[in-house]
Amino acid sequence: MNLLSSSAALLGEMRRRGPLVHCLTNHVVTNFTANVLLAAGAAPAMIHDPEESALFAGVASALLVNVGTIEREQAEAMRRAVAAANAAGRPWVLDPVAVGALPLRTSVAAELAAIAEVHLMIDFGMCRYGFLPEQVDQAIRVYEYQ
Repeated sequence: MNLLSSSAALLGEMRRRGPLVHCLTNHVVTNFTANVLLAAGAAPAMIHDPEESALFAGVASALLVNVGTIEREQAEAMRRAVAAANAAGRPWVLDPVAVGALPLRTSVAAELAAIAEVHLMIDFGMCRYGFLPEQVDQAIRVYEYQ
């Protein structure tokens, strides 16, 4: 299976499942992120309150954490959401926007990365895919060129 047919198959599966994606994303790309997820067949939800964020991450299909315009209350929501996603066995992705340049985002990203259960991230420029350790072999087969 080549990259194009693999990607098409994955997109078809995502549209069939219609995953609920909890997005703790930066204010600059909130609308764009929601529209891309909707176009791909997912159902985005932007929940930033720390208490609600933790509750929602436990029931969502996946969690996106983007530290691009991070504020302290949002950082707390990220910590709680990641802990809840881990506890529920839900996959989550950290988008480390400008990490290393500023102290708050750098420390929060390091804290979240330390408890991450995702061991492989594939970066295709504007999109990143994370896989759980038991999915690595499958992910490699899906994205290898033939």
